[in-house]
Amino acid sequence: MRLSRKALDAYNAAIKEQGGNAEKAAQRALDTWFAERPNASIAQTRNFCIQMMDEICTLYGNAAGDAAYALRDIVMNVAGIEPPAVYYEYDPGREYIDEAVRYQAGKLKTGDMDGFRKATGDAARYFAERGGNDTMTALGQADGKKLGKEVRFARVPTGTTTCPYCCMLASRGFVYSSELKALNANHRNCDCRIVEGFEGMEVEGYDPDKYYDMWKHPEKYETQEHEQQQIAKSLVDRPFSGVSSIDEASEYAKRFVDLTAYKSKLDMKGMNVEAANSMLKALDTVYDAYDVAPLRSIQRMNKRSSAFKNTTAEAAYQWSLGDLFYNADYVKTTKAMMAHREDGMKLLDDVLSMDIDAYLRKNAGNQAKVRYAEALRDTHRAVVAQSYENYEELVYVHECGHMLDDRLFRREKDFDRRASFEKYGRGISAYASSDVKEYIAESFTAYYVGETTNLDPELVAIFDRMRR
Repeated sequence: MRLSRKALDAYNAAIKEQGGNAEKAAQRALDTWFAERPNASIAQTRNFCIQMMDEICTLYGNAAGDAAYALRDIVMNVAGIEPPAVYYEYDPGREYIDEAVRYQAGKLKTGDMDGFRKATGDAARYFAERGGNDTMTALGQADGKKLGKEVRFARVPTGTTTCPYCCMLASRGFVYSSELKALNANHRNCDCRIVEGFEGMEVEGYDPDKYYDMWKHPEKYETQEHEQQQIAKSLVDRPFSGVSSIDEASEYAKRFVDLTAYKSKLDMKGMNVEAANSMLKALDTVYDAYDVAPLRSIQRMNKRSSAFKNTTAEAAYQWSLGDLFYNADYVKTTKAMMAHREDGMKLLDDVLSMDIDAYLRKNAGNQAKVRYAEALRDTHRAVVAQSYENYEELVYVHECGHMLDDRLFRREKDFDRRASFEKYGRGISAYASSDVKEYIAESFTAYYVGETTNLDPELVAIFDRMRR
């Protein structure tokens, strides 16, 4: 049984066409919205975009699903089987669209309309193209039940370059039957197609042994284009479904904490569920991207201790020990979270309304104060998180930056941390200008959300190189 490359290429072209259609439709809808409602608030634009994206991604995702139906029928004919009547309607997932749009809405706060337009189009393409793989796996499962015959799947790359994760999955051939969640995981700009088949099925030009070699020996296949694709992958866009209770959050968090360690502790009782999900999303994404040891603890700050008695910090990471702390005063309820964020933004506005140039002249002899004020003036933010809707998540991403610096990044002995801090620190955030450790953590936070323009290219290379 052999599926022709011509059939696969036609399927891939159809998927890409629907992704392109979704991208253009989303951007046209935004253009019309901005033209007709120039004074719309960020919240109004965001809510419109969520609804619009849901409709467009469903429409074109199901068109991509139609292409999956056509390829599945060809596979059945190759196998000499009459295709059974099955039905599947693709749903891109409103919660994922909501999360993607809310993150990108941070660009609207800085007036980056073009950036928001491009990011929305990219997301529409991604969700629409995913309709092909989702439909193919759903059809295969239904076919297996109808036929009483085991259906197998393969992940078949169709692009010119393939990431290590895809190579690993592609190297196994037509073996997948129950591991569909892993098989169907798509990153941005992924050109892999899930193909339904049966034992003994082959695809012209698809050599699992080659992908096994690419996975084990990537240095033999690396190209500049491949490296650029790896760098371009975003951390923040990784899907995360979340939990619905603190008990579930505590159970989920066990994967990030070594409960056998001396003085280990896991206590999330002082958090509301929204804050817990923000922390878990950050941890889930970082631990998926980096091979790093578990934390020793996740616990609330003890305000009676000398370390946190007068703190205004929202979270903290204890170097060497691996303890992650949260400030329960700020996360005990959603209302408390919003009040704290609003207080921070009001303080920022108050400071920015001052005559910073006069402040700089008055404190010309204090290098630290000058550096902080200049950074505040130039970046309009105390921390990177203040520029984004997923503020709480980025608070914990910052602490994860400390954790990764503690355990991974500082191993780079040839990297001059101090020189990098002096040159790039004040271009990221005011906090990044305060000291080297905060500079690395804030740089990682910016990297997490895809802000790399103002980062030290050498530091970005370290962040990239140390990813799985």
